[in-house]
Amino acid sequence: MRKIFRLLVLCFFIFSCSSQKQFIIKAKIEGADNHPFILEYREVGEYATIDTITSVDGKFKMKGSVEKPAWVHLISKNTGRRLQFYLENSKIKINGTIDSLEDATIKGSKTQDEFTSFVTSG
Repeated sequence: MRKIFRLLVLCFFIFSCSSQKQFIIKAKIEGADNHPFILEYREVGEYATIDTITSVDGKFKMKGSVEKPAWVHLISKNTGRRLQFYLENSKIKINGTIDSLEDATIKGSKTQDEFTSFVTSG
Protein backbone atom coordinates (compact mmCIF):
# COMPACT_ATOMS: atom_id res chain seq x y z
CA MET A 1 0.00 0.00 0.00
CA ARG A 2 2.85 2.40 0.81
CA LYS A 3 4.46 1.71 -2.55
CA ILE A 4 1.25 2.56 -4.35
CA PHE A 5 0.91 5.77 -2.35
CA ARG A 6 4.50 6.78 -3.13
CA LEU A 7 3.96 5.99 -6.79
CA LEU A 8 0.82 8.14 -6.86
CA VAL A 9 2.62 11.03 -5.16
CA LEU A 10 5.51 10.73 -7.62
CA CYS A 11 3.14 10.67 -10.61
CA PHE A 12 1.28 13.72 -9.28
CA PHE A 13 4.56 15.60 -8.81
CA ILE A 14 5.80 14.77 -12.32
CA PHE A 15 2.44 15.70 -13.88
CA SER A 16 2.20 19.01 -12.01
CA CYS A 17 5.74 20.02 -13.02
CA SER A 18 5.26 19.15 -16.67
CA SER A 19 1.93 20.94 -16.97
CA GLN A 20 3.25 24.38 -16.02
CA LYS A 21 2.06 27.03 -18.42
CA GLN A 22 4.67 28.81 -20.47
CA PHE A 23 5.00 31.01 -23.51
CA ILE A 24 6.98 29.98 -26.56
CA ILE A 25 7.75 32.72 -29.06
CA LYS A 26 8.96 31.63 -32.49
CA ALA A 27 9.97 34.58 -34.64
CA LYS A 28 11.10 35.02 -38.23
CA ILE A 29 12.28 38.56 -38.93
CA GLU A 30 13.61 39.06 -42.45
CA GLY A 31 16.74 41.18 -42.63
CA ALA A 32 17.60 40.54 -38.98
CA ASP A 33 20.50 38.16 -39.42
CA ASN A 34 22.46 37.96 -36.15
CA HIS A 35 20.51 40.81 -34.55
CA PRO A 36 20.19 40.95 -30.76
CA PHE A 37 16.62 41.33 -29.50
CA ILE A 38 15.29 42.30 -26.07
CA LEU A 39 11.87 41.30 -24.74
CA GLU A 40 10.78 43.66 -21.97
CA TYR A 41 7.74 45.00 -20.13
CA ARG A 42 7.02 48.16 -18.20
CA GLU A 43 7.15 47.91 -14.46
CA VAL A 44 6.38 50.80 -12.15
CA GLY A 45 8.40 53.64 -13.66
CA GLU A 46 10.93 51.48 -15.52
CA TYR A 47 11.37 48.64 -17.99
CA ALA A 48 12.19 45.09 -16.92
CA THR A 49 13.86 42.62 -19.24
CA ILE A 50 12.15 39.26 -19.69
CA ASP A 51 14.70 37.78 -22.09
CA THR A 52 17.40 38.64 -24.63
CA ILE A 53 18.42 36.61 -27.66
CA THR A 54 20.39 36.95 -30.90
CA SER A 55 18.67 35.81 -34.08
CA VAL A 56 20.22 33.26 -36.40
CA ASP A 57 19.28 33.84 -40.04
CA GLY A 58 16.49 36.10 -38.78
CA LYS A 59 14.94 33.39 -36.57
CA PHE A 60 14.81 32.96 -32.81
CA LYS A 61 12.85 31.19 -30.12
CA MET A 62 12.13 32.40 -26.58
CA LYS A 63 10.53 30.49 -23.72
CA GLY A 64 9.32 31.56 -20.31
CA SER A 65 6.20 32.19 -18.31
CA VAL A 66 4.11 35.12 -17.18
CA GLU A 67 1.55 35.26 -14.38
CA LYS A 68 -0.98 37.06 -16.55
CA PRO A 69 -1.10 38.61 -20.03
CA ALA A 70 1.42 41.43 -20.24
CA TRP A 71 1.97 44.28 -22.71
CA VAL A 72 5.54 43.78 -23.90
CA HIS A 73 8.08 45.31 -26.27
CA LEU A 74 10.31 43.27 -28.59
CA ILE A 75 13.20 45.56 -29.47
CA SER A 76 15.97 45.17 -32.04
CA LYS A 77 19.14 46.44 -30.37
CA ASN A 78 20.70 47.13 -33.79
CA THR A 79 17.92 49.32 -35.20
CA GLY A 80 15.92 50.41 -32.16
CA ARG A 81 12.74 49.27 -33.90
CA ARG A 82 10.14 47.71 -31.65
CA LEU A 83 7.07 45.54 -31.77
CA GLN A 84 4.48 45.88 -29.00
CA PHE A 85 2.07 43.06 -28.23
CA TYR A 86 0.32 41.10 -25.49
CA LEU A 87 2.36 38.19 -24.21
CA GLU A 88 0.64 35.29 -22.49
CA ASN A 89 1.43 31.65 -21.81
CA SER A 90 0.79 30.25 -25.27
CA LYS A 91 2.61 29.44 -28.51
CA ILE A 92 3.15 32.74 -30.31
CA LYS A 93 4.48 33.19 -33.85
CA ILE A 94 5.88 36.49 -35.09
CA ASN A 95 6.63 37.15 -38.76
CA GLY A 96 7.90 40.39 -40.19
CA THR A 97 10.82 42.39 -41.51
CA ILE A 98 13.38 44.37 -39.56
CA ASP A 99 12.59 47.54 -41.56
CA SER A 100 8.97 47.50 -40.37
CA LEU A 101 9.13 45.45 -37.18
CA GLU A 102 6.21 47.39 -35.72
CA ASP A 103 3.96 45.92 -38.47
CA ALA A 104 4.91 42.27 -37.91
CA THR A 105 2.10 39.72 -37.65
CA ILE A 106 1.49 38.07 -34.29
CA LYS A 107 -0.41 34.77 -34.02
CA GLY A 108 -1.23 32.63 -31.01
CA SER A 109 -2.00 35.18 -28.29
CA LYS A 110 -5.73 35.28 -27.54
CA THR A 111 -5.34 38.59 -25.70
CA GLN A 112 -3.46 40.10 -28.66
CA ASP A 113 -6.19 38.87 -31.04
CA GLU A 114 -8.87 40.53 -28.88
CA PHE A 115 -6.84 43.76 -28.68
CA THR A 116 -6.30 43.84 -32.46
CA SER A 117 -10.00 43.18 -33.05
CA PHE A 118 -10.92 46.02 -30.68
CA VAL A 119 -8.49 48.49 -32.30
CA THR A 120 -9.56 47.67 -35.88
CA SER A 121 -13.30 47.74 -35.08
CA GLY A 122 -13.28 51.52 -35.18
